[in-house]
Amino acid sequence: MSVAAALLIGGRSTRMGADKTYLEIEGQPLWWRQWRKLRALPVDRLFLSARPGQAVPTPQGEGEIIRDAYEEIGPLGGILSCLRALEMGGPGGRVVVLGIDLPLLPLEFLQDLAFTSEPGRGAVLRRADHFEALAAVYPVEMLESGRRRARARQYSLQRFIEEGVHQSLMLEMSEKEWPEEIFTNLNAPADVEALNP
Repeated sequence: MSVAAALLIGGRSTRMGADKTYLEIEGQPLWWRQWRKLRALPVDRLFLSARPGQAVPTPQGEGEIIRDAYEEIGPLGGILSCLRALEMGGPGGRVVVLGIDLPLLPLEFLQDLAFTSEPGRGAVLRRADHFEALAAVYPVEMLESGRRRARARQYSLQRFIEEGVHQSLMLEMSEKEWPEEIFTNLNAPADVEALNP
């Protein structure tokens, strides 16, 4: 059983017009800002999840590059590829996922997720009418349902998580007083400018 943490950098960044990986927030590359949080978690493995052929940073020789085995299906493809990398370790493995474009999400939130999850069960926060799918823990046990969804071209992470919750494979983390701004998502250049006054 292995626990990993994965930084998803494989998005196309169409609205941003540039690869979000190398954008700078307060003088620091976005990927490094996020990577430092994952490094602080009690995990066995670190993954950089990227598209095939995508240029990726090399964080001082640590971590494994996981190329999307499922192309053009959005973040579901990255998550499934990371789960596949854990599959050989047997049941109970799980991966803490962090999206590249959530720069204000604190380490403490990820630590809460990791603590809430357990072997065979991931963890996710439900906020109002949606799950925080790109800051969640996914168990290896969800791999088969994810593969089935990919074959059926059902790429919604919200539906994927709903199925996991229904099957008791995802635990809903209690919503503490996490301020809404920590879930700020970078989608356009104006979002970056707002964080770089």
